[in-house]
Amino acid sequence: MNNRWVLAMALATVTTITHATDRHRAFQALCDQAEARHFSRNIQPSGAYSKLESALRTSSDPQVIRSLVDPGTIDRPVNERGLTALAIAVISHNWFAAKTLLDLGADINLAGRDGATPIEWAILEQDYGMVCALVARGAKVPRQEGHEYLLAAASSTDLTDDFSAATTTVAFLLDEGFAVDARYAGVGESALMAAAGRGNIELIQELLARGADPLQTNGHGETPSMIATKEHQHAAARLLQEAEARSRIKPRQ
Repeated sequence: MNNRWVLAMALATVTTITHATDRHRAFQALCDQAEARHFSRNIQPSGAYSKLESALRTSSDPQVIRSLVDPGTIDRPVNERGLTALAIAVISHNWFAAKTLLDLGADINLAGRDGATPIEWAILEQDYGMVCALVARGAKVPRQEGHEYLLAAASSTDLTDDFSAATTTVAFLLDEGFAVDARYAGVGESALMAAAGRGNIELIQELLARGADPLQTNGHGETPSMIATKEHQHAAARLLQEAEARSRIKPRQ
């Protein structure tokens, strides 16, 4: 009996290590996405922007960026919102500009006037490749306290249809210490609710496997399955309803 218990524990450990390795590889693959993708400028040049901000939003040419940056003031806000050059590059999904700024000495963990660091902007923008690329360059993942909303933001995929990358990034945040049911002030949207609304089956399964509560409710009293049903995500609703049924079964005393 003892031998069986030891064997079971050993198999469980191997399985856990294998899953962790697979998650690590999947996350690293997102860095490749950042390096390989083509940058599409997200605005037309405008007089409302400085030359540097316009370049960060429209150009991936390192020489153009270098010609407009003073390394001595590289971390100063460049617009009235208090955003740094690196934050603007991240918000613009311009990894090539961001990489140039980092090569010139930009502080990867410096928060702007709004308090958000570049990696927080990458998560909010659901730029999963950028998240990985910043981590690879030394970006620190924010602590959960005060940043609970980041988990739901990474899960919502309302700015992208890359469900697999969202699942990989959320798994990374969970591995970094975020609680699976983390919600801002305890009442905001959770990762499971966000995934339910978008019908991300892969992410729902990941969250449930990590202990997410299928019976949690939002400020309107809606469970994740109710949110999925409202958004016509029927497969997600069925999966969550099954999880609810299992959760309601009380263990025998």
